[in-house]
Amino acid sequence: MIDIHCHLLPYVDDGANDLDEARLLLSSEAEQGVTEICLTPHLREGMFETPDEKIRFQFERISGIAGELGLTLRLSREYHVDGLFWEKLEAGEIIPVGRGVILTEFSSADDADTMARAVMRIKESGFVPLVAHVERYPAADADTVKTLRSLGAAIQVNADAVLGYDGRYVKKTVWEFIGERLVDVVASDAHGVDDRPVRMRECMTFIKKKAGDETAERLMLKNPGKIIKG
Repeated sequence: MIDIHCHLLPYVDDGANDLDEARLLLSSEAEQGVTEICLTPHLREGMFETPDEKIRFQFERISGIAGELGLTLRLSREYHVDGLFWEKLEAGEIIPVGRGVILTEFSSADDADTMARAVMRIKESGFVPLVAHVERYPAADADTVKTLRSLGAAIQVNADAVLGYDGRYVKKTVWEFIGERLVDVVASDAHGVDDRPVRMRECMTFIKKKAGDETAERLMLKNPGKIIKG
C-alpha cells in the first residue's frame, strides 16, 4: 500500500507529538504493509503555520528511521484553502504530492460553488487538486463530487471513514461514493498512536471483502502510485 495523506511528522502540527511517536507510527505503517508514505503536515492560516524550512528539517530527522523500516518517505503538505494558501500558490512555494498534485483541504463551511471555483483556480495554476477527506464537507454530496471530478480534481477519503470509525452516516456516504467510482484514493490521515491511528491493513482487508481486490488495490496502491509518479 501507499499512504499519501498522514500526519506522522513530529513537532509541526496536531500529528505526532515527538520522535518516539513518529517512530511508532512509521513502524505501524510498515507492519501493516505500507511501503511508501507521503507526509502531509497541515498548512492553515491562524492554526498551523509551521514554515516549510522547519517541515523539511523534521523530515530529514525521521528519514533515517523510515529507511531502517524499509519505507520510502516523501514530503508534501495538506493545504487548507485560505488566504495563506493562495499566497503560497502565487509565490510558487507549494510542496506538491509527487509532481503537480496539491492535497487540498476545504472548510466545512464552504459551499459547492466555493469548492468548484477553488478547483478551477488551482487547475489554472497548473496543479491537480486532490481533495482531502471529501466525506467531511457537508456540501460534498455525490453531485458536488461529480462536479469537482469533472473540473479535474481527484478525490481522497479516509480509511477511518471507510471502516465506520467516523460514524454510520459518514460510512454510508463514503461507500456510496466508492460504489459510483467517485473516489480515487484512500489514505490513513493518521495523527497519533492512540488518536486516529494507522488503519491501512484493516481498511484494505475491508474493501477487498466488500468491493473486491481490484477496487482495494486501485484506491490504496495503484492510484496513489500514479499520483506520486505524476
